[in-house]
Amino acid sequence: MRTSRDEGPQGATMDPVEALLPEHRRICLACGGAVGRARGGRPGRLRGVCPWCGAAFDLTPHLAVDDVLTGRRGGRWRVAGPLARGGHSWLHAATDERTGRSGVLSRTRGPAGPEAGDVALDEPEVLLALDHPGLVRVRDVVDGPGAQRHLVLDRVHGTGCGEAAGLCLLDVARVALGVLPALAHLHGLGLLHADLTPDHLVVTPDPAVVLLDLGSVRRVVDRTSPVWTTEGYTAPEIVPGGAGPSPASDVFALGRVLSVLAVGSRTGPGGRGAVTGPWRAPRLPDHKGLARLVATTTDPDPARRPDLGALAAALREVLADGAAPPEDPGHRRRDDAPAPHRLRRRPACGGADARGATIT
Repeated sequence: MRTSRDEGPQGATMDPVEALLPEHRRICLACGGAVGRARGGRPGRLRGVCPWCGAAFDLTPHLAVDDVLTGRRGGRWRVAGPLARGGHSWLHAATDERTGRSGVLSRTRGPAGPEAGDVALDEPEVLLALDHPGLVRVRDVVDGPGAQRHLVLDRVHGTGCGEAAGLCLLDVARVALGVLPALAHLHGLGLLHADLTPDHLVVTPDPAVVLLDLGSVRRVVDRTSPVWTTEGYTAPEIVPGGAGPSPASDVFALGRVLSVLAVGSRTGPGGRGAVTGPWRAPRLPDHKGLARLVATTTDPDPARRPDLGALAAALREVLADGAAPPEDPGHRRRDDAPAPHRLRRRPACGGADARGATIT
C-alpha cells in the first residue's frame, strides 16, 4: 500500500469519526492508495484529493445525527451516529421511532451510483424475505438525501472474524462449518452471497455464525450485472470472458476465509500483512486435513471444488480428528469442545498448533 505526505485541502473532521476510521484504514476507493495521513504534526484529513490518482475523496459520514429516514415498511429511522466504515461508505446506527427497534443503515446507492448488487438495488423484497438464523435480517429499505438508498439491517452483537485473524485451527474449522447453513439457504433460493470475507462474519454469544452484508447478493442465473466482491476472495473464473459467479465461487471465497483466518494475515487495502496470490493455499504442517481442504476449496478449476455437503463432511472430519488426538488422551471430546464464540488465538487449541503456517 502506498503512502504519501501530500494531501488535499483541509476538510471537516470529527473526533468520533477519526476514532472509528484511524489513519491506517483510510484508502482511496479509486486506486487503493493511502489518503488522510498525518503530516507535520497535523492529523490526517477526511476530505481531500488523492495524491496518487487525483480523485477527490470524502470519508466523512454521509448521514447526520438525528436525520430521519422513512422506510418502505413504514419505519421512521432516526440516525444515532456512525457505527463503522464499510467498503464504500459508512454504516450508521439508527432507531425506529415507532417501535424502538435498533438497526444499522447500510447504503446500497450513493450520489455517485450503485454501491451494491442488482438484487439489493432492484429487488430488495428478495432480501426482505430472507429469514434464516445465519443471515443478518433485513428489516426495511429507506431512501435518503441525494437519491441515496439504504438497507436497514438488524444489529448483530458478537465477535467479528475480521478482527480475529490467527485463530487456532479448530476454531477456524468451526467458523467455516457454522456459515455453511446460511450459504446453503441462499443457494437453495437460487442466490449467491458473492462477497464472503472475514469482515462479513460474526460469531454471536449463542454461539452461532451470522453472515453479514447482503448488498452483494445476486442471482445464480445472473451473467451480466457487475459482481460486488473483494480482492483476494474473488474466484479466478470471475473475470471478463470467464464462467462467472456460481455456488463454486462462494466455496472458493470460503476457502480463502479459511486460509486467512488460519494464517493470520489479510488481503486488500489496509490489511494486516498480505496473502500472496488470490488463490494460494497456506501450508499448515500441523493439520494436513485442513490444509488439503483449503487447497481443494480454492482449486482454480471450479469443477474440482467440493459442494457444500462435501465441505461440511470434511470440516466435521477435521474437527473430529483434532478433538481427540491419540497423543493426548485427556483432550476434550468433540461434544464438549469449546464454543466457537471463544475465538481463541493460536495455538491455544489442543492438537492444532498453527505456529509457523506459511503461504506457498
